[in-house]
Amino acid sequence: MRNRDGNNEKGRVKFRFLEFEVEGGTPAIQEGLRNIAAALNRANGTTLKPVHSGSGRTLAPKTDATRAASDDQMTFDELAPAEVDAEVEHSEPENNEPVASQDTSSGRQKTIRQHRTPTILNLDLNAGSTPLKAFIAQKNPDTDSKKYLVIAAWLKEELKIDAITTDHIYTCFRWMSWNVPDDVGSPLRSMKKQGWFRSGKAKGEFEITHVGLGKVNETPNG
Repeated sequence: MRNRDGNNEKGRVKFRFLEFEVEGGTPAIQEGLRNIAAALNRANGTTLKPVHSGSGRTLAPKTDATRAASDDQMTFDELAPAEVDAEVEHSEPENNEPVASQDTSSGRQKTIRQHRTPTILNLDLNAGSTPLKAFIAQKNPDTDSKKYLVIAAWLKEELKIDAITTDHIYTCFRWMSWNVPDDVGSPLRSMKKQGWFRSGKAKGEFEITHVGLGKVNETPNG
């Protein structure tokens, strides 16, 4: 190449690339890297700094020139996946009351409704002047809500149980070989809003009202 004065102008460019990787992060290894970096600094007048990752791995120093020449490369810190320890606390709801918990498996917070599985009680469902199955056959309830009302009315009249829980409903449903709702307490809470049940003295207890007893008599064969 000729310059403006007509003389040939020659030049030479040297490019040196140095990269190494050392496992571990002990003080001795780090001191060795600093010594190597200092020696290279004196040799070529370039400032080199060791790169440390959060995982205890020490990476080779890179010059500004090598960083510019390898824009598509990333340091270990940029490549290392983030690890998050999420602890989800699950509590056992009382009397089938819904409980919300957080699902973090997908990275998003999502509400999960959980319900306690009721237990079978030791009830004599053949007791009384009319056993439970015969009483249900008379009333012939065709919805879950009416089944709940009929069961509550029978327990009140024959077993003298005023306050019932989801355990009572679950026991009677299993006795009748009926499919149990996923949320056994949902119909009770709904009918409480309608005035067919009221809250008992203890948490999770429901008592059938005179309005609810009236609905039992409105069942098809009542």
